[in-house]
Amino acid sequence: MFDSIGLRLVLENTFVVIKTNDIKILFCVLHKPPWIENRTLFADIKDIVMASLPVAECVVVVGDFNVDFTKCDNPEFTAYINCLQNFVLMQLVDKSTKRDAILDHIITYKPNIFESAGIVDFHHSDHDLRKITIASQVFPTKQPQFSSYRDFRHFSLESFQSDIEASSMHKIFMMNSIDDKLSHFNQTFLILTNGPQLLRVVLQNHQIPG
Repeated sequence: MFDSIGLRLVLENTFVVIKTNDIKILFCVLHKPPWIENRTLFADIKDIVMASLPVAECVVVVGDFNVDFTKCDNPEFTAYINCLQNFVLMQLVDKSTKRDAILDHIITYKPNIFESAGIVDFHHSDHDLRKITIASQVFPTKQPQFSSYRDFRHFSLESFQSDIEASSMHKIFMMNSIDDKLSHFNQTFLILTNGPQLLRVVLQNHQIPG
C-alpha cells in the first residue's frame, strides 16, 4: 500500500486500507518522537490526506504525536489545531493516554462513519492503546468549533519591538498612496499579533482565560 499511493513520509508509518459498508478507509499509523519538530508531523499529515483522496473515501491517522491535546494554551497546540483545520480534520481522543496528557491521537475528516473512539488501558506500555469502532450506519456529525483569542498575559514589549523591526513595516515609508500604507500596516500588524506568542485557539466549550 505504501508504494501504490506514492507516499514517502519522514515519520515512521504503517498503512492499511479497509473496505466496509462500501467505504474504503485508509488507516495510517504515525509516530513522532519528541525530538522531531512538529512541522514534520504537519507536513506528513498533509501528504497523507492528499494521497488518500484517490484511493479512499476516508482517512484515519492514529499514533503517538507527542502533542498534548489538553494544553490548549500552548503554541504547539495552536499550530496543531491550525493544521487540522486546514484539512477539516477532527481529533477524536478525549481521555488521557499517558498520565494526564493526551499524546496519542485519532484524526479523521469523516468522524460520522465511526460509532465510537477511545482508549484501552494497556499495562505493558506507558501509553494506552487507541480504539475506534466503525459504525454500521453512517450518521451526520457536527465538526468541532474553535475560537481564537490573543493572550497578552505574557506580552513582552521588547520582543514585540524586535518583531516589528524585523518585519516589513518600514516599507510603508516607500509607498505613496495612503490606502497602500494603511493596507500594508494592517496586514503586517495582523501577522505580528497572530503569531504563536499571542494567538491561542480553544474549543468553543472551553473557557477563555481572563
